[in-house]
Amino acid sequence: MVGEIHEEKNCAGGDDGIPGGHIMIKTVYPAYNTITLNQRFGRSHMNFNEIKKMAKDMGLKTAGMKKTDMVRAIQRAENNIDCYGTERVEICHEDACLWRSECLSLNDKR
Repeated sequence: MVGEIHEEKNCAGGDDGIPGGHIMIKTVYPAYNTITLNQRFGRSHMNFNEIKKMAKDMGLKTAGMKKTDMVRAIQRAENNIDCYGTERVEICHEDACLWRSECLSLNDKR
């Protein structure tokens, strides 16, 4: 599930003339793209049901979606480019992408 960290800080005014005050910092972090599929499942591809579970864990509605659409919805939810299975793979430098190896293999099949 995607997590959030809320942090509250009181900031004193500085010599820069900016007044101090109370701020709230919200950081949203994706739970899935921090490790590779090999680390998570022992293989480089996820099956349809695993992707569906991942999407549902993130609060995404998956009814009627194809695997590619679910992966792209997950990418959008994580504030990533929703490029899975597109021609962007030819110029992709997202080495840490959870979907990279599967996406590359999809492109090889074209």
